[in-house]
Amino acid sequence: MKIRENTKEKIKIMVLSISLTILLFAIILNLLFILFPKQINSQINSVSEEVLNIYFEKTVKKYQNDSEVLKIVEKCKNNKTIIECVHYNIPFEYDDYRAENGVGILSPSEMIKRKGKGVCRDYSVMVRATLSSLNINSIFVFEPEHVYVIAFEDGKSYCLENGMLSTKIKEKIFFKMVERINNKYKYLKFFI
Repeated sequence: MKIRENTKEKIKIMVLSISLTILLFAIILNLLFILFPKQINSQINSVSEEVLNIYFEKTVKKYQNDSEVLKIVEKCKNNKTIIECVHYNIPFEYDDYRAENGVGILSPSEMIKRKGKGVCRDYSVMVRATLSSLNINSIFVFEPEHVYVIAFEDGKSYCLENGMLSTKIKEKIFFKMVERINNKYKYLKFFI
């Protein structure tokens, strides 16, 4: 009987020790978030961005053979400025309802059926799938609750964002792109 009681006591002590360790760890994490919010959040965001990029890239590959993407590829493949052609052939209208209630990413065919109504992730994935099918280098740029595409053609960079096309890229984003390109994509030739 004494052995059983000793075992029960040891188990109680072990459970209590584990519980206190977990509680202490949670307290330390909360203190770190309070004392160093910017450093911790930037590390969380960089991890999140990598996870998002993997998910979005897989989605792009999945949609490269979508019938609507292939129609645009056919229209634009011999165009002098492919990026502009892609931009002008993808209709887009921001959908407030989808922004608040939508999850996931619409396929390009679904977006076209909805007359271009969607959100930034729908538009960006359709743009990237089309550009990738046309062998145009491009990357996703993630911001809090937003995503858009930067594409490169003939030594120029273009920003495709929610149905708008621009050649002006924010300095902060430009350096972020160069860093990502140098580390991952090896498109440095566009910046030399």
